[in-house]
Amino acid sequence: IVMTFTDTACDCAESLPIEIVAGLKQIEGIEDVKVEVTWSPAWKITRISRYGRIALGLPPR
Repeated sequence: IVMTFTDTACDCAESLPIEIVAGLKQIEGIEDVKVEVTWSPAWKITRISRYGRIALGLPPR
């Protein structure tokens, strides 16, 4: 998984990748998970998918 955060000072930047690995390993058939945090390209609200926008209560594009 390659992921980013909205800000480099995000409080969960260290803990969330660990939680993602732990959560995914609970799924039968998933044995190995690697999470990579990237800061490039920078996160922008326009990167949220239509379904993500709906889930967050934002107007879909």
